[in-house]
Amino acid sequence: MRASSWILSLLLAVLGIGFLHTVNAAPAAACSCAAPDDADLVENVDVIASVTLGPPVASAGELTYSAAVTRVWKGDPAATVTVTTSADEASCGVSGLSVGTEMVLWGFGSSDTYSTNLCSQPVDEATALQLAVEAFGGPWEASRAPTVDPSAEAGGWSPWLIGAVVVVAVAAVGGLVAAGLRRLR
Repeated sequence: MRASSWILSLLLAVLGIGFLHTVNAAPAAACSCAAPDDADLVENVDVIASVTLGPPVASAGELTYSAAVTRVWKGDPAATVTVTTSADEASCGVSGLSVGTEMVLWGFGSSDTYSTNLCSQPVDEATALQLAVEAFGGPWEASRAPTVDPSAEAGGWSPWLIGAVVVVAVAAVGGLVAAGLRRLR
């Protein structure tokens, strides 16, 4: 084996191992946020609405859900909204959500796209909802509220699939380069 082929093979192996290690890396730190005062939370969020979650789509460390709005305490959300949260609780993502879950969305955004996290959840949801009723009225039923199909397939690319595609692509390019070097000699 020539030195250039050996070096190229070693480089490809190191890149592949490094990439797989990065894809499978554990979170660096835990979520740390001061628990919000419920009155401040009610005032600061853009929407307070009861939603039913559809299947999540994972992308770039986030989970994105399509959600049907059923009741509204604050804001003017569309009948179906997109809700995004970090995929990891250590990054303050709201975890334990599954298809068909009904939850109160305490979100930031507008009309049809909102984000939420552990730091935007009330200390006592019943008290916070009562504060919302006192401040804004309601809750009122959402108009045009569609149903979310819990049997719909979740989409998105998993980190393992992305890693496998990159490793195969790097190996293919390395093989082509090695074959080209052999032809030149």
